[in-house]
Amino acid sequence: MAIPGQHPTVHVGPPTSCAIALVQFPMAATMQLRSMLRFTIRDVLLLTLVVGLAAGWVMDRGRLATERDESNNRALEFHLNFFR
Repeated sequence: MAIPGQHPTVHVGPPTSCAIALVQFPMAATMQLRSMLRFTIRDVLLLTLVVGLAAGWVMDRGRLATERDESNNRALEFHLNFFR
């Protein structure tokens, strides 16, 4: 049901709550979407912190795996040369 004075828009596809809202109240749905995409400085800083910690963790795990592999190769080489 459209608000008097507003023309409903047509949406092609399966009906979803967002699609129904767009047909019934196109301006209200746009404002709701716009308000969902607003972020505060705190949100951006928190996201930056989480991404930074995750990136640091991944880099550290990669470094540890490389060191472990090098250590295993040195130990294997030592044993192969020692028990000839």
